[in-house]
Amino acid sequence: MIRPPLFSVLVLSAALGAQPAQADPPSGTLVLPLRSIGVSDTTIFVSRDLLIESLQDLGVQLSGAAPAEAPLPGGREACADPDCAAALGRQHGASQVIYGSLSRLGGKIIARLNVLRVNETAPYYRDQLTATSEEDLDQVMRRFAEGIASGRPNSDRASVGSVTQAETMTPARRASRAGFGLRAGFLFPTGNSFGGADRLTNFHAVYKYELHEFQLETTTLLGFTWGDGNYDWTIFDLS
Repeated sequence: MIRPPLFSVLVLSAALGAQPAQADPPSGTLVLPLRSIGVSDTTIFVSRDLLIESLQDLGVQLSGAAPAEAPLPGGREACADPDCAAALGRQHGASQVIYGSLSRLGGKIIARLNVLRVNETAPYYRDQLTATSEEDLDQVMRRFAEGIASGRPNSDRASVGSVTQAETMTPARRASRAGFGLRAGFLFPTGNSFGGADRLTNFHAVYKYELHEFQLETTTLLGFTWGDGNYDWTIFDLS
């Protein structure tokens, strides 16, 4: 049996030992602290913690911040743009980064969230939800997590556990209404527009249905306008 020279074995071992260890490929999702505008530090911390917990419940693989690195910026200094988020993601070995903000506007809190892959320049996920109180942020963060886990914004698709308080309220602006009532009075046509009558008496039992764009009135049995030998019975009135 031929044995290789000892010198050759030592050189080969040294060459193998000199090769640099390859870094692990980026993996997992890094959740950055949310940027706060008019929101307390406690609310920011708890909201991020709720988001992380909901993501874990939905099976999203998370990547924690490396303890040897500098602490993640928070408060008003937290990341609010893709460049900053991507840099922190690469620094901590994550494949994608979640960043966003909580902003107080009057009595409500506006939550914005973005998800960015570290090798891209723009987030592939963007969503915005409104909480009427700080207690409502629990449902808001759950809704964000559901959207991120499904890969698309989820603001218009609530689950049983993520309905916000604002969504349980009927909008006061141009709400749809329906009702029944009586209407009586006088009409004064101009320019002989109604058979030359100067005055008409009007009495209607009306059912009105009002939508966002139009309203419908219907008179089933009782609804007449008369005067000077003129009679009118309007069954439907759409306007």
